[in-house]
Amino acid sequence: RLGSPDAPGTGASGSPGSPRPTLPAIAFGTGLDTVTGEVATDLRTGRFAAGDSFVYSVRPSGRPGVDELYVEVIRLGPDQTSTPVQTPAPQPISPDAEVIAYDVPADRLIEDFGPGTFLMRIYLEPGGSPIAEGQFELVAPAAS
Repeated sequence: RLGSPDAPGTGASGSPGSPRPTLPAIAFGTGLDTVTGEVATDLRTGRFAAGDSFVYSVRPSGRPGVDELYVEVIRLGPDQTSTPVQTPAPQPISPDAEVIAYDVPADRLIEDFGPGTFLMRIYLEPGGSPIAEGQFELVAPAAS
């Protein structure tokens, strides 16, 4: 699971194509700003390869008020298909957090999800509405 030591689960989730209001964007990059706790502006990217740090952050509209949140990851196919690769999985968080941020090795995500384009959604409760979403790409290692 992203942001945790467990491997991602698989299974179905809600329809990723459902219309909904525009959500706050999840910022992706390779490092955090030590002052803000968010993805550093000069380290922002949406494309990750072997050896990279995979870092994401979002500043919610208010303090979460919960001690865990849920992260869902969906593979986006070139033919407009979508396949869940991680159903909403719990991650610990401080109820008073002003920023939600996690850092995991991209190698682990490439191993667990494979290369491709993905949509990530963050929820405060299972079955609730997402509070943020964003897209990222995992790149396969070059053949040797």
